[in-house]
Amino acid sequence: MSARTCLELTVVGARHLPKVDLVGKCDGYCLIKYGGKVQRTKTVKNSYSPDWEETFSFDAPADGDAPGTLSVTLMDWDRLGKDDRVGEIVLDEKKMGQIFSETVGWKHKEVCKLYTDETQTTVVKGNDKQDAEAGFSPSSLLSSLFSLLPSLFSLLPPPSPFSLLPPPSSPLHCPFPHLLPLSLLPSPVLQILHNGRF
Repeated sequence: MSARTCLELTVVGARHLPKVDLVGKCDGYCLIKYGGKVQRTKTVKNSYSPDWEETFSFDAPADGDAPGTLSVTLMDWDRLGKDDRVGEIVLDEKKMGQIFSETVGWKHKEVCKLYTDETQTTVVKGNDKQDAEAGFSPSSLLSSLFSLLPSLFSLLPPPSPFSLLPPPSSPLHCPFPHLLPLSLLPSPVLQILHNGRF
């Protein structure tokens, strides 16, 4: 079985967001989609430059499978009505393949322009007329070793009752305490012997 990796993505923040509502600034949050899984950041209210600094984990594709695409969609939360789509970043299969081919533990910060849709042709313009951007940091990590420990231990033979005894170098290393010299027996055992209950 080859070592599996997982994708870890930190959504850092966004800059130069547009004014979406008539009143107030943008109430931004991000939807991160990968491998059929969707995760969401918190909402940062009333800001054209929100910071999230939230990290999300996704399962890596199985060996031999295509890496797929990852999308980060920035939304504007509305108290009444449907939330508005602000823009989107898409990492295509080529980019995802590069991420998974990097050394395990590799981490890199990306700053990408926000586009109006997944075709990545029209850049979103911010309230200050600059290109809207979002920063995130992808990395590939080994799957948690602790999640594998139960299955690893199930492959081990049951412990011998003698494996719990003191090491051979110890004077108490003897599977039969009644054969030990009395001078080496612990005091509770000596008390039992003295009382004739051994």
